[in-house]
Amino acid sequence: MRILLINGGFGTENDNNHILTLAMYHIGGVLREAGHFIEIIDPDLYIQDNNSTSLIEKIINMSRDKEAVAISVNTFTWSYVKKYVEELRKNDYNNSIILGGVHPSRLGEYLLKTTPIDYIVKGDSETTLPQLIHAIESGNELTDVKGIIFRSGEEIVETPDAINREFDNEIPFPAYDLVPSGVYDSFTIESSRGCSGNCSFCSILSKKCWRGYSVDIAVERTFRAVKEMKDKVSSKSIVFTDDHFFENKGRAIEILDRLYKTDISNYALLVESKLKVLKDEKILNAIKKYPRISVQVGVESGYDEGLIKIKKGILRKDIFDVAEIILENQLNTNVFFSFIIGFPWETKDKILLTLKTLGALVCDYNITVNCSWWLPLPSPEFEILRSMQPEIDESLFDSATWMTSREVFLKAHPLINEKEYDEINGVIESFSEFGYDLKIPS
Repeated sequence: MRILLINGGFGTENDNNHILTLAMYHIGGVLREAGHFIEIIDPDLYIQDNNSTSLIEKIINMSRDKEAVAISVNTFTWSYVKKYVEELRKNDYNNSIILGGVHPSRLGEYLLKTTPIDYIVKGDSETTLPQLIHAIESGNELTDVKGIIFRSGEEIVETPDAINREFDNEIPFPAYDLVPSGVYDSFTIESSRGCSGNCSFCSILSKKCWRGYSVDIAVERTFRAVKEMKDKVSSKSIVFTDDHFFENKGRAIEILDRLYKTDISNYALLVESKLKVLKDEKILNAIKKYPRISVQVGVESGYDEGLIKIKKGILRKDIFDVAEIILENQLNTNVFFSFIIGFPWETKDKILLTLKTLGALVCDYNITVNCSWWLPLPSPEFEILRSMQPEIDESLFDSATWMTSREVFLKAHPLINEKEYDEINGVIESFSEFGYDLKIPS
């Protein structure tokens, strides 16, 4: 089958650090290995020029000889994907349109009822998408394909979830050869997927389910990715997409040790970690070998009640215990903490407790802190918001303005008013007067 793949980064204005979105290059490698002809549209080629019209025209023109169009979608890009799907249909594209990604996986029934798409692939796509393509191509029974949602007449049919595929050497290599040159500063590598945690605010699909390549396979795939991408990106910078790089500590240490003995030691690396992992001296020693490594630690809340409520598995004391260890090991320029304020159930007083913790971290420990307002992404927290705020439902994401609308923001934070919102931002801005940047998005 001839398939057009559309990568999931479009619809948003990227910052100066353009990072490759891997999803459709990964799926492209899988479908190509299965014998299909694929072409990939990378929207970042068009968004950098702020030329959405040429992107729509490109999608329409490239779809004309394709039996299927598959699009990677997240919540931030859904409103743009919806528009492009509707444009495809207006221009007489009558073949299969397939969506995958977190957003359609969580809100599949609503999307099928309100947008002219045909199929949604839930969760991992490595096995499910080739099976779906085969069923479409051969006319086989769709209900035999696990992990899909589709429309059958007026009925929405959802098949049982597919079994998560283990990470092994049989997973085809991403189609890095199709990545355009000169668009990205950094490229991405996946060495594992999922997390053993179950945080209430998190949208990832593989909760309590971590899988990773063996050390040999992870290192081999990293070498191959570097070889294919080194002349296509503008800097020596690698982002590991792993939800928790250090989930298996021994494996992570060995991967870093093996990479350190190669030219990859000269690359900037970005990995994610849970807080308590950084109490392990062996992990700290592995990190120390890389002067350009950055380790993002999702802490999220700064007080015990909040940490318990979001099921983070840590307490405030743990935050400062680790901050002390980081400072002692002189890793405060490598490790940074991220926090979220404004969960639906948070009042101004609770938010100020988190900001108090942030202040101590930046002032007393000189640790870089990122702070973001909670956004109503599909997750258990979103369901809490919906119970508190009946005006909010899935249709919120159909408009591109949901991320920037002050009205939507206040509805999404029902326990703070506009005056309190301004007061909280005033506290955040006061940090800059003392030379500390909390790096909160506007």
